Amino acid sequence: MKHQVALLAFGLTFLCCVAVSQDKVYAPLPDKIATAKTVFIVNDSGTAKFGDELYRQIKNWNRWQVVTDKEKADLILVLSQQESVAGYVSSASATVAGPTVSGTGVAVPVKTQRWFLHVINASSGEKLWTVDASMGGKLWRSWGSIAKSLVGDIQKRLQ
Repeated sequence: MKHQVALLAFGLTFLCCVAVSQDKVYAPLPDKIATAKTVFIVNDSGTAKFGDELYRQIKNWNRWQVVTDKEKADLILVLSQQESVAGYVSSASATVAGPTVSGTGVAVPVKTQRWFLHVINASSGEKLWTVDASMGGKLWRSWGSIAKSLVGDIQKRLQ
């Protein structure tokens, strides 16, 4: 009986390990990303601190050299809120007085909480990869945390 329990425990452990290892399989990145040595960063987030955090993540990773001349870059990394206006909240009112109508309206952009890092081939302009991260309803999530998620996706795919 002890032998059967031990065999069952081993089998379950093996199945769990196989299931976990299958979760670690990622789609490969294009060769241009894997062989790149230099990157140029475009911070289109509207927030300097967010761009600084992305820069820190890339510097700490120490795989790519950040250059300040786009012509010397293998890749262009664009940090943006690609769909920065996901919709509008609108309100309006109108007044009718005889043949005259007057009105006012207000439209307020509703910004998404989703951030994107686009990886672009610097020589051809072709978009090679896009990774996204969101606040996930966590208003406390820092720029550093989001930048780490964006760069982390590329890191795990290059291991």
